[in-house]
Amino acid sequence: MARDKTFRDDAPVLSQRLGAQRDPGDGVRISAEQSVSAEALMVRAREGDDQALEILYQRFAGQLVGYFRLRGASPSIAEDLLQETFLRVLGYRRSFLRPVSFRGWLYRIARSVVARAHRAGGRVGNTDPVSSRGSEHQTTGLEVAMLEDRRPSPLQQAEDRQRLERLAVAFRQLSPQRQELLILARWQRLPYAVIAEALGISEGAVKVRVHRALLDLARRLKRVEEVGHERS
Repeated sequence: MARDKTFRDDAPVLSQRLGAQRDPGDGVRISAEQSVSAEALMVRAREGDDQALEILYQRFAGQLVGYFRLRGASPSIAEDLLQETFLRVLGYRRSFLRPVSFRGWLYRIARSVVARAHRAGGRVGNTDPVSSRGSEHQTTGLEVAMLEDRRPSPLQQAEDRQRLERLAVAFRQLSPQRQELLILARWQRLPYAVIAEALGISEGAVKVRVHRALLDLARRLKRVEEVGHERS
């Protein structure tokens, strides 16, 4: 991926450009362009359209922060990684060529940002769905994602918490590659075509790998639950 030679000059002002107060009319124009495809917006951003870049930032910032949280980043670090990702989008913008999926291209950059943070040490920890200290539990990004669709009633919460912790134990036993696949496919709900673009593999390969990861998770969860029943 070729880096734009103007990257160093543009990088320091990206946050200011995306977060600056704008004329009220800009908000109206941005709202009117929400239906424009991400690919079309990126083509405009590639040609220097800052407003197109801002729309992309608004459209995908929440998803990316969620991804970084699921990969083990704290809320503040996730925001830092978001800024770093869009700095790279700006720096690499001239390398974006249609018909590439923008979201797949964006997640490829985000994965690279996470990998770099891991190598640097201290910024992103290992994916840890449930962190506990005695009887007090700290809710993490992955834990929230696990609970999102289940919405337990008060009477179910104790049982759901126990099963959630067992699921987290099983999840942590997966390889990092399978953890990431499930984060992308099940918790972030990315289409297989987008995941394929992000990982640089075929869509068919994504389907096979996700299926195998789910089977692996189910086997490990069963073993964890059997151990839990034996102890209770």
